[in-house]
Parts: sequence; structure tokens; C-alpha cells
Amino acid sequence: PTFTSAADDAAIIGGGQTINITTVAADADAQNITLYVCNSTNVNATGCIDTHYCNNTNETNPSCAFAVEADDATHTWYAYLYDSLNESAAASKSGTYTTDSTPPTITIIAPSNNTYASSPSASISLSEAGSWVGHCVDDCASNTSLNMSSPTYWEGAIEDLAEGSYNITFYANDSYGNMNHTSVIFTIVFTASDDDAPIITVDLPGN
Repeated sequence: PTFTSAADDAAIIGGGQTINITTVAADADAQNITLYVCNSTNVNATGCIDTHYCNNTNETNPSCAFAVEADDATHTWYAYLYDSLNESAAASKSGTYTTDSTPPTITIIAPSNNTYASSPSASISLSEAGSWVGHCVDDCASNTSLNMSSPTYWEGAIEDLAEGSYNITFYANDSYGNMNHTSVIFTIVFTASDDDAPIITVDLPGN
């Protein structure tokens, strides 16, 4: 078989996600050709001897996909072609991809574990670029998205809250599908301003 090229569709990919290997290949005798994708150069006509990533048989341009490792490392794949008579292509093809299985570290800037006179704002920083960040106050029905000021700094408003203690949880997703979360408890105690007259309730004497 003639093996022109092989390529994957991800330079960096989230751990456990699927990567696709495509080829440009054919056989002069119009035989079916089988693609084997392995983690080493140890292969024969029956497949990979070490880790077998994937395989597929087709008349031309076979392709296949596999779930990558759930780690943080750079991996090399090797692609081989065999025809129906177990004849191999003159040369193999290879490529690399890097897996990212570590979620971003979240540093809460605001609110802190403190007491506020009104609803505080929300802001966090990330250890790497985020693709989405949101927060949830207590048992909210859904998360509220924050605005991206930079890929590693996100901020937004917290809806008006009554007096009391609250638990706010921040969620952050990086570009490769790795999610992390962290929480902080804060308290709101309103203070009267000069424009807020006290409310007087007369208990005794009655009318």
C-alpha cells in the first residue's frame, strides 16, 4: 500500500477525550488496507504488540479514533498500513499530542470570608486560561456566568441579597474540559445610612 500521510486533530487535548487519526493512503492492487495506530513501533500484520490505540480497514484513506490517556504528558502515536496480503507500507507515520487532565486552580478575590454592608461583587483569578467561569450562591437553581476581563481574571455581580450568611461556590472550566470549584462563606449585615430613619413600633402604652 501507498502511505502518503497521517495526521491527528489535536495538539493539546483533555485527558480521556477522543482524538481522530486520518490518513491519505491507497493500494495499487485495489486491496483493502488496514490502519493500525499504536503507542510504539512494535507492530505486525495482526496489530500493535504494545498499546493498541485503534484500527480500521477500508479501500482507501482509513481512519480511526481513540480515547487518549487521562494524564498530563506528551504522547507519540505511530500509524501503520497493511494490505489484505499482510504486505506493509514502506514507511510508517507518526505524530504527537499533549494531554491536559489538570483543572485550573481558582483563587477567590471577592467576596472574602468577611461581613459586608451590601451584596459584594464576585471576582476570581485562574492559574490558566479559562473557557467558562460561573458562581452559585447557596442552593441556586443554576450557575450565574461571570464576565471575562482576561483569560485568567473573571468578575461579575452578585444579585441583591438579604441579611444573612451565604456560601458562594465558583466553578471554572479550562479550554480542555477540566472543571474545578471552590467556595467561601460571607455575611451581609446592613447598616443604616443618614437617609434611613429608624422604624418605631409602640408596644406600650396602647391607644
